[in-house]
Amino acid sequence: MNNVSNESNSEVPVWKAMTALKISGICAYITVFTVAVVNNLIVLTVIVTQKNMRNSTNLFIGNLAVADLTVAFLVQPFTLFHELLMEWPFGGFTCKLVAYLQGLAVSASVSTLAAVAVERYFAVVLSKGGNQLQGFWAAFVLFLLWTIPAVLNIPWILFFDTKTIQGPKITLTICRPQTNFYFRSYFIGVVLLAFYVLPLLFMCVCYALIGLKVWGRARGLKISSSAAARNIHRSKIRIVRMLCTVTVVFAISWLPVHIVTLYVTINKPLTLDENRLIREGVRPIVRFVSSVNTAVNPFIYCYFSKQFRRGFSKIIGRRFVCSDRGSNDI
Repeated sequence: MNNVSNESNSEVPVWKAMTALKISGICAYITVFTVAVVNNLIVLTVIVTQKNMRNSTNLFIGNLAVADLTVAFLVQPFTLFHELLMEWPFGGFTCKLVAYLQGLAVSASVSTLAAVAVERYFAVVLSKGGNQLQGFWAAFVLFLLWTIPAVLNIPWILFFDTKTIQGPKITLTICRPQTNFYFRSYFIGVVLLAFYVLPLLFMCVCYALIGLKVWGRARGLKISSSAAARNIHRSKIRIVRMLCTVTVVFAISWLPVHIVTLYVTINKPLTLDENRLIREGVRPIVRFVSSVNTAVNPFIYCYFSKQFRRGFSKIIGRRFVCSDRGSNDI
């Protein structure tokens, strides 16, 4: 059921004219979409077609690629049209479905990143090896990584709906959640805490312990030559850089979206000017920033992995462009 509200001071928004900023936004979204699809499809192809890539770490990376492809194919096109038109022409069912799919894919992606942190912790800190998750247990973990988010994101279907805004000159239909007590509780408790703050803190702890372990091992080695010392130092830097990149990119990509959503959710009813500023200025930017994460996630892992670079080389028929500075895997 659509909710109707009157905004007597509504004006015809500037999106009617295809400005240079709009064209730039379209090009940016198309670029992100293309890079995300190509990169993640190549990652999946490398993992599936090459036996030496079938280990537990790459299993999670492949699952992350599937989550990113879900966002790229099923969410980003609708988001682009929504931001360009400043309204939602796809109906209430699609509004609910897209909101649910985005929540599901993002939650599955976050859960996968946390699973990678656990797997790397066992492999590096506890020295349990990186290829222990196979067969039934691998399928079971992947099942949980999608089933739990699928259940916890059902409220998106209940809270999201279309809303018609009637003004003196135009009538707009938008897709937005209900900003009531129940949505505020759900967003803060599940979306913000369970699928952002807590996983981020968890990954920070895991990667900090991994970094300390690797650093301690490197310091404990008996160095026989200056060349060996330089190699060990470079190895430490590569590992710490990768672990920091994984955590920081995730945090930066989704922090603006969560800040804006939290502001709108817990704040008193916004004025017309505030609502328009967020709808036409702030929201498109923060949504684009979050969408970039689907394109850069493969680079976070592939740049530091010689095996992935070799796999990329076989797929595209030439030497992968990344240098060998990050050739050592964790």
